[in-house]
Amino acid sequence: MTIHELEREINQFFLDSEKEVDEQGNRQKGIYPNAVILTENHYKDFVKELLHIDSDAEFPEGLFIKSICGLKVIISSEETMKPRVVRL
Repeated sequence: MTIHELEREINQFFLDSEKEVDEQGNRQKGIYPNAVILTENHYKDFVKELLHIDSDAEFPEGLFIKSICGLKVIISSEETMKPRVVRL
């Protein structure tokens, strides 16, 4: 997933949240996600894209970015998932 695709996921999350209806049948106000759940490999790919580092290059040691596209970064150990935006 690229930064552009993550931004699309953020926007889709917002649009989907506007579709929710409360008990009186009123549409809910749209909300944005505030975190992204991703694996360590996805995280490294995002950092390389953000810093314009060649994808074949080694990941810089000691580097940790706490947010991507304004979302808090949560590293998951589950290797099969794709990055997912959530509201905590």
